[in-house]
Amino acid sequence: MTSSTSETQTTAAPLPFGDALQDLSKLILIGPHIQATALKGLIAQQRELFDFMKRRCDADSQFVEKLGGASTMTDVGAAYFDFWRNAASQYAAEAKLLTERASQGVMDSVQVTQKQVAEGVSGSLRAAA
Repeated sequence: MTSSTSETQTTAAPLPFGDALQDLSKLILIGPHIQATALKGLIAQQRELFDFMKRRCDADSQFVEKLGGASTMTDVGAAYFDFWRNAASQYAAEAKLLTERASQGVMDSVQVTQKQVAEGVSGSLRAAA
């Protein structure tokens, strides 16, 4: 005995508001995307700060070596003068760099937000039309 099986394909009806739900999920993902963008910037700042602190520790060590090798009070004065002049210059440059990176991080977050909101909103408007 042979049996025949007929395969029927059923197409699921689209869910009501299906497009709106997709757009909503895009809008919900904006938060984690902003956080990821901000964290990337913060990690880059931390890395730069640690690199700067390493450079300053190296400069401190060089300063100590100069003091230990000074043979006159003029050498001692020159070592102090060079150390503090370089330190002030380097700290000012580092503050400027970190400020620029922070500003860039904020701008990156704003751009990510604007792009994703525009995509989510335009998708919702298409679904409503």
